[in-house]
Amino acid sequence: MQSAEGPIVHHVFSQTIEAGRSIRQVVESVGANRDQVKFVAHFIGSFAVYTRMESRSLEDAQTFIAGPLWDAGVHSETSTELKVSSIRGPKRASPPYCALVRVRAAGSPFDLLDALDEAFKDKFDENTYWYGAAVVSGRGFDVLVDLGRPSFEELWTAIAHDLLTVEGIGGTDSSFAYLPGNAIRGGEDAG
Repeated sequence: MQSAEGPIVHHVFSQTIEAGRSIRQVVESVGANRDQVKFVAHFIGSFAVYTRMESRSLEDAQTFIAGPLWDAGVHSETSTELKVSSIRGPKRASPPYCALVRVRAAGSPFDLLDALDEAFKDKFDENTYWYGAAVVSGRGFDVLVDLGRPSFEELWTAIAHDLLTVEGIGGTDSSFAYLPGNAIRGGEDAG
């Protein structure tokens, strides 16, 4: 949410790409908006393109989504961060193999975020075991979890053995990306 400390963060999930455009064209077009777009990449799973964007207000977000994002071919679902993990927020950086896991909470999403932070606090390493999460508004999910590992096997193991064992998860939806050379990062926190 908007605060004196900074902008509102939004997570945009594009399930389809406009006819006549490639995924790479959409990623490059969206990434050209570096003032608002902080991260954009192609993912494999329930969405084709993921974008992390920032706005000063909900009005600014609506204008950007209905203008430059729509014009770039992004027809999407957008979630807004309500509370960020005490460790890191989603898509601030990550090792090469990445998963964005949309998590439905069985109870309070805020309690689930606390439980996730507790489960991952000793595992987090900026280079070899990335974790970021936030409670978000969203259709069908309450928490967005960002996991990154040096290999796909290690990534899947982190989901199966570390994430899915946390109490309070009611369901998940995972999408994957190999990021070097794929993601476009903008802004000061490009990582």
